[in-house]
Amino acid sequence: MFPRGAAIRTTAAVSARPPPGRPECMAPATGILTNVLLSVQMDFPAPVLKHGDGDNPEERQMRTPLARVRGLGSAKSGTDAFIAERVTSIALALLTPYVAIILILLAGQPHEAVVSWLGSIYVAPAVAAFAVISIVHMRLGMNVVIEDYVHGHGLKTLLLVANWMFCWMLLALCIFAILKLMFVQA
Repeated sequence: MFPRGAAIRTTAAVSARPPPGRPECMAPATGILTNVLLSVQMDFPAPVLKHGDGDNPEERQMRTPLARVRGLGSAKSGTDAFIAERVTSIALALLTPYVAIILILLAGQPHEAVVSWLGSIYVAPAVAAFAVISIVHMRLGMNVVIEDYVHGHGLKTLLLVANWMFCWMLLALCIFAILKLMFVQA
């Protein structure tokens, strides 16, 4: 229950008087033990912390046995992807209403009107930004899912590369389509 090497000290203070701030008339009817204070103090040995690169097993005192067996440490990365996901989600939150209003206004319009609207200088950059940010956000999210739930190293690497290639291909197609709408009017 207690760590090896821990010393336990208990002290008890017994008083027939009520605790401070409590009137005499509120003392218990028995009047024998009105205030018992138990304090348990535990003296734990201080962990031995050594500085170094962590390659020496004696220097890895703070790691669990499973972590020592696996040999895995901190990846020293991940904050950049976390921040990028948050930034892209904020940008999408700002762009989505604009693109949604455009799509609602274009619903039911003839093909020529849709092409001219999407190719205009006011709409095409917003749609391009929406496509780029959506694809980057999708890639970051899929990377997290693949890294967390795929456990085979070879399969994980294959899926990460496939995710990267798919997102770049989709991004190139979206940009090409938007540029074609902007510069080649049908």
